[in-house]
Amino acid sequence: PKAGDNNKLFVCLSGARVASKNVLPHLQRWKWNSRFPGSTLYLSDPSFRYNPQLSLGWYVGTKEKNWLKDLAEIIEIFAHKQGLSSSDVILYGSSAGGFASMKLTEIIEGAVAIAINPQTNVMMYIPSFVKSFLRSNFDTENLGFNNDRLTIMNSNILSKNSKIFLFQ
Repeated sequence: PKAGDNNKLFVCLSGARVASKNVLPHLQRWKWNSRFPGSTLYLSDPSFRYNPQLSLGWYVGTKEKNWLKDLAEIIEIFAHKQGLSSSDVILYGSSAGGFASMKLTEIIEGAVAIAINPQTNVMMYIPSFVKSFLRSNFDTENLGFNNDRLTIMNSNILSKNSKIFLFQ
């Protein structure tokens, strides 16, 4: 925590990267750390370690493993160690990071998501990026592939006690 913080945890989630240029971990906006009025936690998409050639992973994981659940647990543990509740968590991201921030509110009840230009359905994004992601993480290239982790449209986001600020 920073001196004078207002008892909030800002979790920053990253969007796309250029695999040949960006070193891992891929942490966007880390220079903004001092501007957030609270503690900050920056999370790189685990997809980039799973497949270093990926440009986008949306933090969703693989067909076997839901990384969003694991990340939510890490965030909640971190918040708890700071003496904060889930309603003190603010999830911030743009593009794929914005998508992940909204999806995490399904799991972290009471959290706030600030999503800048997020995708709301991974399958509707640029087909070449989607195919690359699906091939790597879900062992398919089928653009008709259906998985609830890839959309916010079929989710329980609005039934949870969460707030989402979406900027398009």
